[in-house]
Amino acid sequence: HSLVNQYQFLRIKRQSLNKTTRNQSFDQVAGICIIFMIFTHICQLSYQTGWPVYMKSLGIFYFYMYFFFMKSGMFFHEKSIKDCIRNNARHLLMPYFLYMLIGHIVHCISIYVKEGVLPLSSIFIQPWYEIYSWGSSIGNLPLWFLLCLFFVKISYNILVKLHVNSIVILLISFAGAVYLQFSDMIIGDYQVPYTIGAFLMAMSVYSFAFLLRKLTDMGGQIWTYILGAIFLISIYIGSPGVDIRSNNCSSFCLPWFLFSFLACMFLLRLFAIKPFAMAWLGNVGRNSMTYYVWHWILLDLVSILYNILGGESNKILWGLMVLCCIVFLPLIQHIKTKITCKN
Repeated sequence: HSLVNQYQFLRIKRQSLNKTTRNQSFDQVAGICIIFMIFTHICQLSYQTGWPVYMKSLGIFYFYMYFFFMKSGMFFHEKSIKDCIRNNARHLLMPYFLYMLIGHIVHCISIYVKEGVLPLSSIFIQPWYEIYSWGSSIGNLPLWFLLCLFFVKISYNILVKLHVNSIVILLISFAGAVYLQFSDMIIGDYQVPYTIGAFLMAMSVYSFAFLLRKLTDMGGQIWTYILGAIFLISIYIGSPGVDIRSNNCSSFCLPWFLFSFLACMFLLRLFAIKPFAMAWLGNVGRNSMTYYVWHWILLDLVSILYNILGGESNKILWGLMVLCCIVFLPLIQHIKTKITCKN
């Protein structure tokens, strides 16, 4: 019993130290981005993409996927290739395949409920084509990010070990992503998979963030005001949005690239100021992986149940999806935390 109590004391002490040393503003910005991402997916899956609030919000939170690659790049540390592959396989690939399998099972149920038949090709063939084309199966489509980040982190680590300059990595990857955007992801007669375009754009964000990682602590309060003004201007003039997953942009993406970085820097500084700090938002950001891998599955389940019950109103479906995420995503995280503590 004394050993158990000592272990629990050390664990609690370590957690309190992590809270004091960890940059809480990164968690809070991650919380905003993950909540907005879930909101967009709810609107898409409930057929509410014509809703003015949805349309306007895209012009405000245009940086939300950019931030996750930027955050990872800022915390890059060179490792041995073996350790890099092993660690990222455990933290990225294992959740990728596990939750894709769960999502695929739920999606197969959805097909059967809506169409009354489930072709074998939908079970065994279609998911592999979707992974090749989009980076993930449609049963849990947001997981493309985990696969993309895995390849970015491994590739960047290898290139750094080969002494390739980060500016060179940035310029080549960005140029490649822009070329694919202007060619509509087509080279000759070949349709380039989304995964390649996403990888190039994500690699450019990752390397850019690593190069400018020290800027988060530079300057005083006046710099925060300047960044805030730039953010408001970017919303007013309308920064062109980029869908990193499909590497799709309505125009030249350089303004989006730069505005997104500055917007993220502004929010990181804003949430470092105590009056703006929100603990619950930081909690969501710290546990963003749980929210990320589970929300699409939950939304698909709500859609299935609503279809079985004969629901027809998309607005009601939207409300049910919101309620489901508010209730069950924190509950899943709570259960996960309990299990982790017991182990």
